[in-house]
Amino acid sequence: MRTSVLSRRTALSHSRLLGLSVAALLLFAVLFGAVFTTGAQGAVSYSAQEIAFVNLLNDYRAANGMSRLLVSDMISAACDRHNSDMAKYKFFSHYSVKSDWFAANATPWDRMKLSGYGYSTSKGENIAAGQTTAAQVFEAWKASSGHRANMLNSAFKVIGVSLVTVSGSPYTYYWTTDFGGYVDPTAHTVAQPPAPTTSRYQQNDAHFVYSGTWATFTTASASGGSYKRANTSGASVTVTFTGTYLAWIATAGTTLSKAYVSLDGGAAQTVDLARSAVAYQQKVWNTGTLGSGRHTVKIWWNPSNTAGKYISVDAFDVLGTLN
Repeated sequence: MRTSVLSRRTALSHSRLLGLSVAALLLFAVLFGAVFTTGAQGAVSYSAQEIAFVNLLNDYRAANGMSRLLVSDMISAACDRHNSDMAKYKFFSHYSVKSDWFAANATPWDRMKLSGYGYSTSKGENIAAGQTTAAQVFEAWKASSGHRANMLNSAFKVIGVSLVTVSGSPYTYYWTTDFGGYVDPTAHTVAQPPAPTTSRYQQNDAHFVYSGTWATFTTASASGGSYKRANTSGASVTVTFTGTYLAWIATAGTTLSKAYVSLDGGAAQTVDLARSAVAYQQKVWNTGTLGSGRHTVKIWWNPSNTAGKYISVDAFDVLGTLN
C-alpha cells in the first residue's frame, strides 16, 4: 500500500494513506488565509469501529508511555464531513477538492475551525481509504513513520475520528482522524471494550481431529471430568478455529513427557509436560494474539520420548469458534 506524509512545507501527493501534521494553527492560518468562523457542534455518535480505533490507538499510546486521547465531538464533525465529501465527490486528499460544507482547497485546520475547534494549538491529520476495519487502518498507519508520528505525538490531547461507508464510491470506506493539542468542551472518553472471554472446549469435542491411539482417563480433577492421553508414535490432535487465540489445557506429571505443537503449519515447538507431581488443568501453551482469521494448531507425540511416557489433552480455550 502506498503512503504519503505531508508537513506544512511539502507538497501533497495522492495516495490511499496520507498523514498531515502542523505545529501551530495560527501560523498556518496566517500563511494560507484560513477564513472560516467557528461554531460548536452537537453531540456526535460513534460506531463500533470508530470506538475500536480509538481504543487501539490509546492502548498503543499507553504502551509507549503516553497519555490517552479524549474524543472531541467538534473535531469528529470535521472528520465526518471530510469523509463524506471524499466519497461523494470522488477525491482523496487532505484538501477539500469539492465540498458540501467547506470552500475549495480547505485545509484540515480550516475544517476543524469551522466545526468549532479554532484553537491555536498543535494539530495533525491522518486519512485512509479502503480499509474496512479499525484494526486494518490502525496497522496500516502504525507501519508508516509519518502516520505513526501523529498517533504517538505527545503534544496531542484530543482526537476526532470518522469512518464513512459509501457503496459505489471509489474506495467505499473512508477514514479520517484529526488531532489537537487543546482539550475542548466537547472532549470526552469513550467506553473501553469488555475484556474478551474465551470459550472452553473439552477434549472430546467432535471438532477435534485425533489420529493414532488415544485413551481417555477419567478423574474429577480434569476439566470436564476426563482427559485424553497418548504414548505412541503417530498420535496427534488437530484443532482448526476462526479467531484470534487458543490455549492448550493439559494434565502434567511424572508420567508425562514432551509433545510437539505447531501453529498454521509452522515449525514444531516442544512442550514438556513432565512435572515432579501430577497437575491438572494446566495451561501449557498458547498461540498468543493472532490476526483474526482461520488458524490450525496440531499437537503430536514426540518420538524421542522415553517408552511409556504420555502426552495429554484436557481442553482448549478459544477466542473464536471451532471449524
